[in-house]
Amino acid sequence: MRQIQSIPILGEDNDDEIVGRILTRREALSVASFAGLTLLIGCGGSGGGSTAAASTSTTSGTTATTGGDAVDLVATPQVTEGPFFVDEKLNRSNLLGDATRASVANGLPLTLSFTIF
Repeated sequence: MRQIQSIPILGEDNDDEIVGRILTRREALSVASFAGLTLLIGCGGSGGGSTAAASTSTTSGTTATTGGDAVDLVATPQVTEGPFFVDEKLNRSNLLGDATRASVANGLPLTLSFTIF
């Protein structure tokens, strides 16, 4: 049976040893510009395919747009409600009002003191 020898890792106990190297300012700038250029190229696109999908002609000769730049977005209550419970019977137009009674409670006075050095 063969024994597997453990290979000692150099500097295993030395946590202060520098691993790798520090980039110079010029190298860091070139890496950042390459990343930005890659992002612009990836998001750019040719733009040639959007004109065919922007308008289609029907048999009567009129042109109908199929969702080009004009998009109608309507916020419905089902979308804006959220995962929390909403009691639709309560109208909280006044925060001082009591939800169970039709009376308005007085608020507490707020006193602020600041020290400026």
